[in-house]
Amino acid sequence: MREVLSRVIADKAQRDKDFLLLTGDHGYALFDELRSRASEKFINVGIMEQALISMAAGLAKVGYKPMCYGLASFVPIRVLEQIKFDVCLGKLPVKIIGDGAGLVYTHLGNSHLCAEDISALSCLPDIEIYSPGDKEEMRVCFDEYAASDNPAYLRVGKCDTPNINDASLPTSLPYFTHKTSSKDLFISTGAMLGVVHGFAKEFKTNHLSIMRVKPLHTEVLKMISGYERIFFFEEHVKRGGMMTALIELMLENNLPIPKVESFHLNSSFIHKAGKYQFAMAQHGISVDQMKARLSKLI
Repeated sequence: MREVLSRVIADKAQRDKDFLLLTGDHGYALFDELRSRASEKFINVGIMEQALISMAAGLAKVGYKPMCYGLASFVPIRVLEQIKFDVCLGKLPVKIIGDGAGLVYTHLGNSHLCAEDISALSCLPDIEIYSPGDKEEMRVCFDEYAASDNPAYLRVGKCDTPNINDASLPTSLPYFTHKTSSKDLFISTGAMLGVVHGFAKEFKTNHLSIMRVKPLHTEVLKMISGYERIFFFEEHVKRGGMMTALIELMLENNLPIPKVESFHLNSSFIHKAGKYQFAMAQHGISVDQMKARLSKLI
């Protein structure tokens, strides 16, 4: 996904004279293409993430279209107050990219892990939240995210996951990657996409991918109707994530809630650093652990 993100940012910079990419001393390789094609659109503000957001808000007020990049543990988590008051209060179209969301940077310890970014942002007014899971989802999410007149957050999780979509997706509407006659439905967002798509084929069930977490497309209510069990998969804590958002939408529309199973990150710190699947296993959602649990449930 990173190569797609790099390309679409560079394309945006060349098309839009008002576009600026601001980074807090992160992401140099990601922006090699941007710096080679439109170096004047790249600004490294240094290690001061709070000022990064405030600067972007000021630039937006005078007509620029700023995009802010950082690791998700710092942007948005460290800068939540600035996003709330400098960006959302004025409903400014500042775009925020949180890279390495979830457990991607587990080898760097708890300071670089981010399991709660969707939850932290979802309660703020007017901000949109996108969570792509492969190259095509990244492309379609970026197009809508960059064009929005609202504040918006692009959540970038583990990027070396399988590419599920060979054909172009028209919009960020939820879509089925696998469809059967089963009364079970798997729903995933973000980096869980490839793994859950594989599970759906193996267990002969249905899989729905949700890319835009806030606001949810209301069409999703028809898509999930009639299933007896829904299995949620997200590399995020249970509270305030994609599952919470969808169940709240169902309750708001007076729809019955089917039996629910959730695969998510625990609300806890890690105590041993290691590789990605090692970290996921500490939360009970390594690929092997999820497969074993599904084998007992289905």
